[in-house]
Amino acid sequence: MISKKQKGITLIELIVFIVVVSVAIPAIVGPVLSLLKESTKPEKAVTADFLGQQILEVITANDFPTLTGTNSAPPIPPSSVETDINNTIDASWPADYSYHWSIYYITDTDLDTQQTSATNYVRINITVTDPDGTDYHYYSIVTKRVKDDPEG
Repeated sequence: MISKKQKGITLIELIVFIVVVSVAIPAIVGPVLSLLKESTKPEKAVTADFLGQQILEVITANDFPTLTGTNSAPPIPPSSVETDINNTIDASWPADYSYHWSIYYITDTDLDTQQTSATNYVRINITVTDPDGTDYHYYSIVTKRVKDDPEG
């Protein structure tokens, strides 16, 4: 005869508990692991921003005449300037990030369209890619100043 005062759990209760836990754990752990993986995104974005600014500083250390070489049609800048810029950037660049930059002529009324002839404005486009493959885009405009003009 079974007494109603017995303490403990039955085999059926144990099986139900195991089934409930086995369903609940993946439902809880999956999002937590996803959050942990995404928690490094802000750090990578800050690093990419720093690297993008570093590239911009290296490029804009050159004035308009140096970046454009002459008043001829693109491509710009001259290959020697491009090599110097890339060598300066590569000297401190982390291996798990990549970059691409370009410079082209624009007009004061259209800051996006690449011009086929020389103007008084160039646009610098920079793309930094983090280890996850996310691209971060930066750009700047450099203008020709009066003192840059040999006639001025």
